[in-house]
Amino acid sequence: MIDIPGFHEQLRHPKDWEAARASKAERIVSLIEHHRGETRSDMALEIGSSTCAMTRVFRDHFRRVIAIDVDLWALRVCEPAFERVLASATALPFKSESFDVLVANHTLEYAPSVPKALAEMARVLGANGLVYLAAVNRLKFLPVPLLPRSLKGAFFDLFHAGESNIGHPLAYWEWRERLREFLSTDGTIDVLEYADPSVSSATTRIARSIPLPILQLMAPLFPSWIFYLHKAPRTG
Repeated sequence: MIDIPGFHEQLRHPKDWEAARASKAERIVSLIEHHRGETRSDMALEIGSSTCAMTRVFRDHFRRVIAIDVDLWALRVCEPAFERVLASATALPFKSESFDVLVANHTLEYAPSVPKALAEMARVLGANGLVYLAAVNRLKFLPVPLLPRSLKGAFFDLFHAGESNIGHPLAYWEWRERLREFLSTDGTIDVLEYADPSVSSATTRIARSIPLPILQLMAPLFPSWIFYLHKAPRTG
């Protein structure tokens, strides 16, 4: 069994991080409902639940939620009533087409194989299901090696990430290539309709003032993205 240090244990302000996760989960639900519609009857899988701060919110909006993570310590911190499974995204221990909604919020960067994880997600996703996938931009971390040690901590605090937990992020075109087997929609700009409290209102106002075609051209430079994924129709 895998037992690695909890992600939030490495943060300087774990209570603030837990509160931010709950707020982010509410926004994720809003985005899913915006794209999918009513979710009360849906069976959901949360990939990379950590200490279940987001799971708690998801349980209020879906019929049933199963949370998985590779961090045994984090799963033990979750409330006992939560349905928790120690598992990797690359080997989901569920039957095919078991879920209506899959949530992978900045977790596939840590998967040992993104293609295997995506294949497993496609397998367990129902025919009319939806994957909410959030991914961080690899380009965001390019300046890190150039920063003096005294500034690196501030950089990772700014992006709510532990230095050893960057994972293996991809660039925009790399994600697009890996998502070719799905019917994918870039939902990053939808976030402007559901502003994250952790992002300043000034930032949101500036983004909203930029014409949509220009925002879409700027997509590869965004710090992170949201993709909605559906199963591609079977052929033959």
